[in-house]
Amino acid sequence: MPEAVAKWVETHDYLACQEIQDDIVVTYEDDFPKYRKKIDPTLLRNTMRSAAVQATKKFVYSAVEGDYKAAEVKKALNLLTKAGIVIPVTHTDANGLPLGSEADKSYQKMLLLDTGLMLRLLNMTTGDVSELTEQILTSNVTDLVNKGPMAEMLAGLESLHYRTPNIRHEMYYWQRQAKNSQAEVDYISSYRQTVLPVEVKAEIQGGMKSLWIFMREKKLTNAIRSSLENFGAFDYEDSEASGAIRHVQICPLYAISQMSTLLESFNW
Repeated sequence: MPEAVAKWVETHDYLACQEIQDDIVVTYEDDFPKYRKKIDPTLLRNTMRSAAVQATKKFVYSAVEGDYKAAEVKKALNLLTKAGIVIPVTHTDANGLPLGSEADKSYQKMLLLDTGLMLRLLNMTTGDVSELTEQILTSNVTDLVNKGPMAEMLAGLESLHYRTPNIRHEMYYWQRQAKNSQAEVDYISSYRQTVLPVEVKAEIQGGMKSLWIFMREKKLTNAIRSSLENFGAFDYEDSEASGAIRHVQICPLYAISQMSTLLESFNW
């Protein structure tokens, strides 16, 4: 949030930033009773907090605290989406464009509008500045249990920030529906009338098995990997697809604003 960022620039005090984030969360929750004629304010609160817990995972209605029916939770999600508090990422088979033609809204992940607010909703307390900085910037996934989801959410939110602001953009991901399959690609986009997979990593390394499966099945050549790595690119020879070459351009998480420039380097 701009005010929290401005406070950090002014004071370099994480606790002062945290107070602003807490105020924003409370302001949202104080507004929920205004809609009590349409929906239970407690349900809205619980749904928003559950979206923070389930961020970047398939959203499960039954995981929302309280004895609510799926239809009630869905109504709360729709209201939070219209308010811009949560952003759905919908599964698509991605066999071609438009991506929405093969979308399945029964499989959706939710992003919160801001990573800082998500941490506050998860009760991330910022005390010692040096310790927190080291944890966020250098910890392994095992040290900060939601570092992977945080990186994925950051990439998704940043990509939205650089799209045209006059419409509400749909976001998509892909998950293999085969039984006992764990393959998933974080974001599916498009460029020059071609399906474009975007894989996000919280570190400077990590397996790409899901991406190779997706590109093989969809017969794609180009993809984006966004991580803590610097700018770069590499080719992968897919031995399971007669040696087909997959080209991956690396876009650092801090430079997602430059993704469109990187895409121009592809051989489409």
